[in-house]
Amino acid sequence: MKKVILGLFFVCLSIITAVFFSCPVNASDKDITINTIYPEGVLDYVNLTNINCFDINNDYICYSLNDNNLHIYNLHDKNEIVLGGFHKISNIKLNGQKLIISDSNSIKFIKDLTNPSLESLEGINLQNSKAIDIYVSNTSLQIGIIEDNKFTLYQYDANFVSNNNPISTFSSPYFNSSYMLAVNDKNAYIVYKTGESTEEINKTITTGLATFNYHDSSLTILDTFIVNAKVLDTFYLNNEEYLVTSANEILHLQNLNTSKSCDIKMSTKGDAESKIFPILNITDINFFENMIYVSDSYFKSIQAVEIFNEETLSMQSNQIILGSFGIDKGRFKSPSNIFIQGNDYFVSDTGNNRLQIIKENQSYLVDDLETDSIPHAVSLDYNQNMYFVTNTLTASQLNKYTFQDNTYTKSTMFTKVGDNNLGFVSDLCVTNSGTIYMLDYSNNQIVYMAKTSLVGILGSDIGLSIGQHSQIEYLKHQNLIVIKNDNIISLLKLDGTKLSSIQIDNLREITVDLDAIYAITNTKISLIKVSENTLSLSNSLDIITDNFNNLTYDIANEKMLAFDNNRSCLVCFDCKLNTSLLSSITEISDTALTRQDTLLALKLNSQPIYEYPYFVGNTFNLGGTITQAIGIEEFDDFYRILFNNNNELQSGFVPKSNIEIVNYTYNPINVITTNQIVPIYKYPTLLKLNNTRLIVGNLSINNEITLSYVYPISLDNKTFYMYQFNNSIGFIFGADVVKSDNKTIKNLNTENASVNSIGSDSTTLYDFDKQTILKTLENHTRIYVENYDKKQTYTKVIYKDANLNTIEGYVLTKDIKMDKLDNSQLILILVIVISLVLLASIIVTFGIIKKRNK
Repeated sequence: MKKVILGLFFVCLSIITAVFFSCPVNASDKDITINTIYPEGVLDYVNLTNINCFDINNDYICYSLNDNNLHIYNLHDKNEIVLGGFHKISNIKLNGQKLIISDSNSIKFIKDLTNPSLESLEGINLQNSKAIDIYVSNTSLQIGIIEDNKFTLYQYDANFVSNNNPISTFSSPYFNSSYMLAVNDKNAYIVYKTGESTEEINKTITTGLATFNYHDSSLTILDTFIVNAKVLDTFYLNNEEYLVTSANEILHLQNLNTSKSCDIKMSTKGDAESKIFPILNITDINFFENMIYVSDSYFKSIQAVEIFNEETLSMQSNQIILGSFGIDKGRFKSPSNIFIQGNDYFVSDTGNNRLQIIKENQSYLVDDLETDSIPHAVSLDYNQNMYFVTNTLTASQLNKYTFQDNTYTKSTMFTKVGDNNLGFVSDLCVTNSGTIYMLDYSNNQIVYMAKTSLVGILGSDIGLSIGQHSQIEYLKHQNLIVIKNDNIISLLKLDGTKLSSIQIDNLREITVDLDAIYAITNTKISLIKVSENTLSLSNSLDIITDNFNNLTYDIANEKMLAFDNNRSCLVCFDCKLNTSLLSSITEISDTALTRQDTLLALKLNSQPIYEYPYFVGNTFNLGGTITQAIGIEEFDDFYRILFNNNNELQSGFVPKSNIEIVNYTYNPINVITTNQIVPIYKYPTLLKLNNTRLIVGNLSINNEITLSYVYPISLDNKTFYMYQFNNSIGFIFGADVVKSDNKTIKNLNTENASVNSIGSDSTTLYDFDKQTILKTLENHTRIYVENYDKKQTYTKVIYKDANLNTIEGYVLTKDIKMDKLDNSQLILILVIVISLVLLASIIVTFGIIKKRNK
């Protein structure tokens, strides 16, 4: 019997000493994406490269991009459906929810665009056709086809059923050279070639027009028609028939009843002067609700044109309906550079012969420039005066616009370098002191501003070759300039002394932040460090950039901006291209940290806080008095600081005369981490910078580590300790650790349960009165339960929010799912109780048996 009791005792002991473990899983890093930042939320920034045909109504725009696909764009919900399986789509026609499409093989249709399903139209073979056009109304569908010298007309009802096809056939020798056709319910208009020049360059095609009337089978011939006509369509307006065509980059409109005609002009009603409408490659024409719509593969757009005077037959541009390029505010044509000042963007909108200044998602134009002046290389000095370059036929000019009363006014123009004319300039930059540096590639020289005149430094004398696409950038920290030419990046002093150079294969562009260079190729962005006047390649980030140009680094917001070539809009990369992304965290020595090795703790004695390290320019709109800040960079007269502005971590500059440095000492303490995942923060704050919490690493629970000092100032009323790891530094939030000298740590706030509400996606966290609602907790939210009793209606829990603030409250017990392996204390108590009950039962049983035996 003793052996039985002893065996049961060891069984209980083995259960009690069992240990369970769980392993946390860290979320993977988010993929890098690219987001449109201007214009924000505009639906018409769609890539229409190589658009060849389209149609439009109140609900849809349907188009083809020479990619054998049909694109159906819903104008209401902004969704797009793409259907494949076509071969060279040539015609698209909409009628309500119906759609008819022709390609080189057949004609297909969709009866209901809300549920698009392609069907083939019976009875037509297009394999030998030279030209085809479709005319659709509410009651019928008419299709005209030209084969060899024959024109054939087919007709179908509204349900795509054949009506005794073909209904008309007509032959003519003029049709042998026909290549363009437009049909309506009365006539067919057929364009044919009457002659062709032998010059290969600027080839001129003479054309004629044949008009075939279905009703009386008559044929009218015009021996001459619009030269180089490429696109043709007809429409009715106020019971009069119009013919519209394009040729030589001009849109031509003709009233067939009155014979009046006009070419499209860019003008407003009543203006005496007008400019040619900027349509360069019209590929299709359609008419809808008294507006002419044209697709333009050069401007990658669908544009609307209004007939505002039918008597004199005058037209004007109305707006871009879908696409990218344009002349309106917020649209761009071949921009050449982007300059950033705080949250404002300055764009050299070179193709539109103007500058665009984008403030708070609004565009302001600087367009008082000479015609075809090719503005480029815009930049600002510390007084916010704007400099940019324009070209004449023989040279470039440096333009200065003065900033006053929140507007820019033309001030000065510089055209001479000493006694000589300035050559052609590719790029410029502005230094901290306001000196302008330019690259004069036609004279192979660097030109800089000396007081009120320009001085040149010959490139050949300093070992440089300056080309048409060379760039120049300014490094504010080192007070040096960087020049990119072909695949070579060179570092120079301001007097032109060459210090260092480095070669990057397939180099496209460079951009800089305060003290580093970013080299951009088609497949990666590389960080180039500047140390002791020497350039060295540090690290690279793989990212496809071949669809972008004018890549620029936004120093204030630490993000990369660019111009999207396909959509013609400004975009930003949602990754921070700073040294923490492209290289390791700042290295430090193994010895005790001093004030100079780490972040400065600052007390601010006065405001304002500047956006840049100058005493002029924009200042921050502060929600209150800022008294504490973290100093992260030092300038001659300024510190760059991080500060709390309305619970948002922001970066700015304060004069050294306005701050007091708070001293602190090295004081190591040993601690144990108390959370499943303990973040290591880059800065001693839980506030987010640009909506991003700056975390440089993570520790797991129950890690014994050594911390140094308590950081002496607080931006968000939180306590942080400095932590040194892997030759790097970071900061640990005080609530995530406890001192390890307490060996009987109890009730650590570790998560041991999850929210699991049956029949709902969430549960409610109540205050201690179990009535006041503190927060809604989604299913799977992690919580800590101190005492769990299934019989209780409510259970006390501890929850940590996104900012690691601890919230205590009560939730319904039925909505709690305890971890099977984490509630070790409860398991231990239960096992001990069960073991004691079993042991007592055995002893009692043994006593009864012994007593009976006696």
